[in-house]
Amino acid sequence: MSHAKLDESQKSVGVITFFNYCNYGAALQCYGLYETLRRMGHKVEYIDYTCPFIGNPFGLDSLRKRGLIRYVYTVAGNLFYRPRRRLFKTFRELIPHTEGIGPSDLPSYANNYDRYITGSDQVWNVKLTDFDKSYFLDFVAESKKKLSYAASFGGDNIDETRRDEYATLLGDFEAMSVREDYGKRIVQELVAREPAITLDPTLLLRHEDWNALASDPVDKKPYIFVYQMGFSNTLIRAARKLKKKTGLKLHYVPFPLGVPVAGRYHLRLGPKEWLALIRDARYIVTDSYHGVVFALLFEKKFAVVAGGQHKNKRVISLLTRLGLQDRIIDDELIDIDANIDYEHVKELLEADRQDSIAWLKNNV
Repeated sequence: MSHAKLDESQKSVGVITFFNYCNYGAALQCYGLYETLRRMGHKVEYIDYTCPFIGNPFGLDSLRKRGLIRYVYTVAGNLFYRPRRRLFKTFRELIPHTEGIGPSDLPSYANNYDRYITGSDQVWNVKLTDFDKSYFLDFVAESKKKLSYAASFGGDNIDETRRDEYATLLGDFEAMSVREDYGKRIVQELVAREPAITLDPTLLLRHEDWNALASDPVDKKPYIFVYQMGFSNTLIRAARKLKKKTGLKLHYVPFPLGVPVAGRYHLRLGPKEWLALIRDARYIVTDSYHGVVFALLFEKKFAVVAGGQHKNKRVISLLTRLGLQDRIIDDELIDIDANIDYEHVKELLEADRQDSIAWLKNNV
């Protein structure tokens, strides 16, 4: 990577995260961080790294480490993602990135950039990566180059058998920011340092930025958008009740994971089309963190399932920060038409956005 055109305030930045996976939140957070750093004048490149544990979900080792239920869920998810691959590949061309590489290639990237960033997303979630140390930038020798941005542990505790390894790896960062308050607590307990809490990169951009990126409308008639990541009959019952109450049809990504419900199912959507479905929906029902993020950005009436099989502490943390815990579905559908004070939400998000951008400016 050439640095010839960069002045002293501009840096070449290499980012490692879940770049090449056909997950909407993963793809859009990559774009959000890239675009934010680009606007600052930095030269950004994503390291197109494939974690072996994530990239090879079908083997016996995967079954042994994940357990039967998570193994079946992971394999099914991988199969569901296949129809999306072409559109995701096209979307990723918007973001400068290396050729696809694996663990043995990473050492050759150890001196390519002025700064290295790991994150955002659940890069420190052992259950997802099988403790892949690449996401802790272990291949980078110089500590002063190593940053985390809005990194997530995916939950409020860690594997205690890995505690010493976590402490050693986290202690080698020049600067750290995490995405959730419980992530901050974990880092403080492990290395006695206080990381910043910064926004998920999708929230660094505003709704007009995402609107400009979204495709044309998928459906011009009113509809309910349902985005489901985990098995949840609670979510499906809520979608069915809302459909009956409003008479609106359902657009479902990918399809009901649990009891059946009628609607239009989408297996072949890229990030741009997914954004359009959220932007134009009358209501949103989801169990996804990024489903909630974009419901907020597009100022939608929404309901979220944050418990059950796809227990989502990240959603709870975000909605608690914004005072919107009443959007969480328990056993009954919430009053989804209840007013959301989006002016207040925008004020809170804008303050956090400016703090997060300031953190990037100060540390990159």
